[in-house]
Amino acid sequence: DLSKLLEAYMIHWLVGDNQETVEILMSEEDTLRSTIPHWDGIAAFVRGQVKALDHRRETAPVAAAAGKLSRPSHNALEKRYSFEDAH
Repeated sequence: DLSKLLEAYMIHWLVGDNQETVEILMSEEDTLRSTIPHWDGIAAFVRGQVKALDHRRETAPVAAAAGKLSRPSHNALEKRYSFEDAH
């Protein structure tokens, strides 16, 4: 799921190189919420960005392809993402 991948990226970005802390935060949601201020808002933002990408692909697939929001052979009804989608 792209949302979970991007949430993990945000945790890494906010915490830095402390792998032990990253692992704890990713495994304990209550600790994550109490450690990173506004985590619920950050996670909602990430999910919203993924939904917006899906919506653009589904409602205007030709424009999405022209705007590099999907690959040439991408099926708008499939929830598949590439590295470029996440980047």
